[in-house]
Amino acid sequence: TGLWDAYFAFFGNNPGTIFFGFLSEPNSSEFLPAAQYPHNLYLSILFRWGLFGLFLFIGYIYSSYKIALEGKASSNKMAIGLTLILLFIFGMALDILFARAILYIYFAIFVVITAKPKSIGRPVTIDENDLKKENIIVELIPSLARGGAERFVASLAHSMSKTELVYVVTFYDDITEKNREIIANNENIKLVCLHKKRGLDFKFYDNLLWLIKSLKPKVIHTHIYALFNLLIATWSLRGLHIVHSVHNLAPNEAKHFRRILYYFAFKMKKVLPVAISISTKSSYEKYYHLSNIPLIYNGIDVDANVAPNTTRKNIMINVGRMTEQKNQLALVEAFEFFVTDNPHWELYIVGNGPLKEVIMERAKLLIAEGKLKILSDVENLNEVYNTCQAFVLPSIYEGNSIALLEAINYNLFIIATKVGAATEYLIPNVNGIFVSSPAMYDIYLALTKALPYLGKTNNQALLEKISIEKTASEYLSLFTQISEKKTKNKRHARV
Repeated sequence: TGLWDAYFAFFGNNPGTIFFGFLSEPNSSEFLPAAQYPHNLYLSILFRWGLFGLFLFIGYIYSSYKIALEGKASSNKMAIGLTLILLFIFGMALDILFARAILYIYFAIFVVITAKPKSIGRPVTIDENDLKKENIIVELIPSLARGGAERFVASLAHSMSKTELVYVVTFYDDITEKNREIIANNENIKLVCLHKKRGLDFKFYDNLLWLIKSLKPKVIHTHIYALFNLLIATWSLRGLHIVHSVHNLAPNEAKHFRRILYYFAFKMKKVLPVAISISTKSSYEKYYHLSNIPLIYNGIDVDANVAPNTTRKNIMINVGRMTEQKNQLALVEAFEFFVTDNPHWELYIVGNGPLKEVIMERAKLLIAEGKLKILSDVENLNEVYNTCQAFVLPSIYEGNSIALLEAINYNLFIIATKVGAATEYLIPNVNGIFVSSPAMYDIYLALTKALPYLGKTNNQALLEKISIEKTASEYLSLFTQISEKKTKNKRHARV
């Protein structure tokens, strides 16, 4: 009770005394008389055990994360041991009796839980020969499931593997057969899955940190929200070369805490963002107060097997996740009016997503009449593209749509809103037509206006610009520049 005696003797009966009085049992002989603080026993008990739970949670998170950062084999015993020290200090600051109770209770928990400590296992064994290599490139993405960014990463890794060793690291084991086919049977591509659990997963962060420290990659190239997880796991590490491809407009790619973390990472030059279109470049520069960030356009594996226009059917196609951003619901409503005037046309929507059931319910009449087909499980779109005449992109916002590049490759006429890279590829009334807004009626007008131009498209001049080989070459050049620049800076710092 020495701390409390000294505290009350010094401060006396002031607001601080009243506050800390909540932490003591009323009428306790070890503290001040009951008249000097409130008498609510239930509030006192609730408050102190609420603090116990809070400090338990904070301490365990802090100690687990600290262990992961130090690269040690984590275990319950180590984490709880550090937590015990933190918790006891907090308890001493609040109440001697409280600290004594915490010590007894937590010691019991410590014994029970840590009787058989479990070390964190590693998700993969790294080839010892790889550890000796200096120019490893890590492509970090949440998964290789169905999606534009995922198809892009698979193609980019395949192209870069011709000259570099590429580790494709995913959080989850979702992967399409098409993406697996692209990166399979290639000795210069190593596919690693960290098997992250949904939600907060300390084991995942520990494994990610271990992998990066083991590989010592030349560059870590992140996509979508993989950057956020990488920064959490490796913020304390120095000398990492991180490049982040910006797949969307700045306000839509990161929100809340993630946005703040990105801001500091960019400002501290821990991460170099790379834009994929002029619109994403200007968006990031304005949003994060950056200047002259690199611009590298997305690319695809250009397919030479393109059907002639004369063999195509009266089909329009849309490819993308069924979300509000992609705006397929407005497209379905517009096509409903369009097909009334032009009954010989059909619409394909390829994809899946949270709005699939809503769209199918809205389009059930078109589906019943055979005017609309929703294709959710198409692995290879080559044959589908070769049967269509037009590609419709009614999105509310975009970065550089991979589906758009595929449509250009297969010589489809483009009907698109003025979003992302569409404004850079589309030549009005030549290879496409713009939709003035994402509204249903404007989409209907654009579909109607496009009819005279269908069957006359020639996108041959754009194929070199959208080639993955060109994209990979530009990324490799950027990676080399970053690596050499940071190496020179280290040498100057030593001198």
